[in-house]
Amino acid sequence: MPRPYTKVSQDEEKLLQGRESSENGSPVTSDRSWQSPLSNRVSRYSNVLHWIAHGITILLLSVLLVDQRRSQESEPSELYTPAYGRTQRPLHYEVFKTAFWEKTPFKAYPDPPTKETMEAWDSITVTPALNLTADEVSRLGLSTDSVQWPNSAGGGYVGYLESAHQLHCLQAIWGRHHYDKDPENPLYAHMASKIKEMPDIEEAHLEHCVDVIRQRLMCTADASIVTFRWVKGLSTPYPNFHTGHTCADYKGLLGWAEGRKADMRKVEGWDYRSADEL
Repeated sequence: MPRPYTKVSQDEEKLLQGRESSENGSPVTSDRSWQSPLSNRVSRYSNVLHWIAHGITILLLSVLLVDQRRSQESEPSELYTPAYGRTQRPLHYEVFKTAFWEKTPFKAYPDPPTKETMEAWDSITVTPALNLTADEVSRLGLSTDSVQWPNSAGGGYVGYLESAHQLHCLQAIWGRHHYDKDPENPLYAHMASKIKEMPDIEEAHLEHCVDVIRQRLMCTADASIVTFRWVKGLSTPYPNFHTGHTCADYKGLLGWAEGRKADMRKVEGWDYRSADEL
């Protein structure tokens, strides 16, 4: 007796045909509703992981950029000075002339100092007093209750080039060295007078000057390298002090100071006072 069967609907028949085609390796092009829930979940997870990876990449890049900016901000920058503002200082390449027997206008060996030698030192150390504005003093990080010029000289604040002060200290040490060898030399009359009248102050002045130069040299520690050569007549290697350096334009700085000098003709006999007393 034939077995009874129940006729399937058209939709069920299509679904069965789709499964049969899939099992036989035939591509299904009509209806993909039969695909498994696992396949759909894998696809969704892949999309989520893709966007998570993008998010992590963007986050890492942002952290790196912020860290780089903070690092740049924390690095010491060029200090403000009215001579240059905050712009890069003009520099040039120069080879130092520092051999023992090298002749320069500032050296007095083997002969003693002359009037010309003293004038050479004066040309780089005797610089004018400056007249600075209140804005310049503030931007220097200094107090506006610093000493001011009298109104007769146009007001403003009293200033002096630090580099000239450092060179003055070097000249003081150099001059004392030659004074000790020949204290009767009339070229040192001014120094002799100060040593006689204020011996303790002069000793303190020399110690001050040595330490000023020490700090300056350590602050701008020179990374140039000195090599050695064999020199005829010497049994040991001789240092080659002719080294190259990147140098500031000191003459240009002196020119700027000359243009900003105070009119000393208007302050002759003037007593330095605080701003509150003017």
